[in-house]
Amino acid sequence: MTSASPRFRALRTASPFETASTRKDRASYNLSVSRVATRGSNVKIVGALGLETLTPTTTDRRATPTADISNRRIEDPSTFSAIARARAEAAAHPRFGQLSVAAHSNADLADQLAFDYGRIEVHPMVDLTDEIAGTGPMKYTATGEPVTAESEARFNEYARNFQAASRALYNAERGKGTNSADIFDKLIALGDAQPAEFRAMLNWELRDARTA
Repeated sequence: MTSASPRFRALRTASPFETASTRKDRASYNLSVSRVATRGSNVKIVGALGLETLTPTTTDRRATPTADISNRRIEDPSTFSAIARARAEAAAHPRFGQLSVAAHSNADLADQLAFDYGRIEVHPMVDLTDEIAGTGPMKYTATGEPVTAESEARFNEYARNFQAASRALYNAERGKGTNSADIFDKLIALGDAQPAEFRAMLNWELRDARTA
């Protein structure tokens, strides 16, 4: 089997979406990034941008989406304006919902997230357990499929398109005066609309083939 390129062989211990500024502000916003779980000779990549608790220190005048995050239930969506519906749906996102709610409550965090995700650099989420143990190849975390030269080439093409689209969306919305929290929501929706194979390579939905 064709081995993966050196770029993919780096042990990734954090989310493929983490940026310098999210690392810098992680303490103040209590953002947690899971690390490599090591047990004996088994090393598994579990990188994910998580949110254990989030207590913004400042609050602006933006309306927080009316949504029940505990069970993802949107209250009376038919009574919302289009913008309010979009915000409520973003708040109910299974992965990024809590970040969206926080962004709509904190202008500094919203600016940071919109800027960072608008210039997102993505990498595949991989599981090195078998490769390190010498029992198999490196695999994509979400699917368990081996990383090959062919799949790397497809990923690189997907990534170029996604990154270009993210930057274009950010610039267009900023030019229209869209607020940062809504830009962040739109960028996450753009990620949701990417091809299924690309989302699986990124582990966009945070799945683990070993525990499925």
